[in-house]
Amino acid sequence: MISKVWKVFKEVAIGILLVLSLWLVVNGALKESKGHFEFGNLMDFFNTLGTLGTLVIAFLAFKKAPDWFKTKNNEIAHTKATEFFSEFMIDYSKKIETLYPLIEPFRELPKNLTLHDYYNEILSTHCLTNQLELRTVLKGKAISLYEYIIYFNTYGWVLKEDINLKVNSLYNLHTKVEDLMMEYAKKYSEISNSKPYGGVEENKFIDGVDFLDRQYMLIEKEITKCRDIILEIFRAGNSPESYFIIPRN
Repeated sequence: MISKVWKVFKEVAIGILLVLSLWLVVNGALKESKGHFEFGNLMDFFNTLGTLGTLVIAFLAFKKAPDWFKTKNNEIAHTKATEFFSEFMIDYSKKIETLYPLIEPFRELPKNLTLHDYYNEILSTHCLTNQLELRTVLKGKAISLYEYIIYFNTYGWVLKEDINLKVNSLYNLHTKVEDLMMEYAKKYSEISNSKPYGGVEENKFIDGVDFLDRQYMLIEKEITKCRDIILEIFRAGNSPESYFIIPRN
């Protein structure tokens, strides 16, 4: 409300100043000439009119400036949105496919325990290495995703509600997978030194192996969900602008 009042006040003030300036020039020219035509005074009059004309043009340009800035901002945001969907999201989709081989060794750990009754250091180290790589990839994508959203919001482009929910799911994926991986590693550590058969820890071992199997499937499910969400986002729009609520000129 205050901004609207201020805007009206500025426009009225400028209009009054223009009228007063014109009146003073005309009145001064008439007084100096004492009712007679004087070329010098007339030239001053026209020079002043030219100055006033410049002021009028500047004032009109001032009024048009917000529209120009909005148009320019939309052009910049459009370029970034095109990059987001034609480069970042496609690269993210391809990256998802590389995550499946990273989690595959986690399927082997419980099988290995069941078959061999001992801790497989090589396979465990392999899983740890893959876990770190998985976290790095997902966290990097999450950070980039966040930076894009901040960029769009800076220019007034806000994702539509349904798209925003999907993007938030992608952003939170790295946290979910990381938590699942940590729970997996903790349980594996608990049962890796247990004797699988013929001992008092047999039930603990069997339950632990079942937990690892379920945990692996949850990790795979989250990654597949991420892939499906990206496909849903692509299908939800037909142009970069169609995903956003955009400020209009």
